[in-house]
Amino acid sequence: MATFKNLDKDGDGKVDHFVVEIRNDIGSGSARLKEMSIDGVAIPVDKINLTVGNRPSRKFDPTTEIYSEYGDIIKIEVEKKGGLKKGDHSLGVKAGIDWEEQTISFKGTI
Repeated sequence: MATFKNLDKDGDGKVDHFVVEIRNDIGSGSARLKEMSIDGVAIPVDKINLTVGNRPSRKFDPTTEIYSEYGDIIKIEVEKKGGLKKGDHSLGVKAGIDWEEQTISFKGTI
């Protein structure tokens, strides 16, 4: 399950980011997140920050693996003027584990 929210990060009263929170219900381990898209549109790498569990937030880097424990909340924060429009959305995450690669979709509503 994923939760989608719009954010006003700079406090000026205007939405400038959105965040998708996903709970790791698969298991503990590492993966390389290669690409992300929202509603079928690629998200520029420099606009994404990741927070995994209680670890500090960091810029998204498709060349490094992330480690997550079972039950961790993974927050994917995206800088986007105006955020997401009200309605249904889909976050696509292309991930690789060892030699295998797949795209997973997370659906939610704002």
